[in-house]
Amino acid sequence: MIELPTAARVDMIVFDMMGRPVQRVLTNENLLAGEQQIRIDTDFLAAGNYFVMLRAEGASLVQKLIVGE
Repeated sequence: MIELPTAARVDMIVFDMMGRPVQRVLTNENLLAGEQQIRIDTDFLAAGNYFVMLRAEGASLVQKLIVGE
């Protein structure tokens, strides 16, 4: 769950531990202000640790993602 203070164009990318992009969840997607629930499909990802980067209007946030078996 993310919360946007204003409507924004958003990119969300999943990276492996080596910094390689493995999944583009959102690409220049126009999202409304407020709480947003975004589903990340992890079915094709191997179990392990990943990073999720969210970019919106010049700001970015990185969170750890743990995928189990």
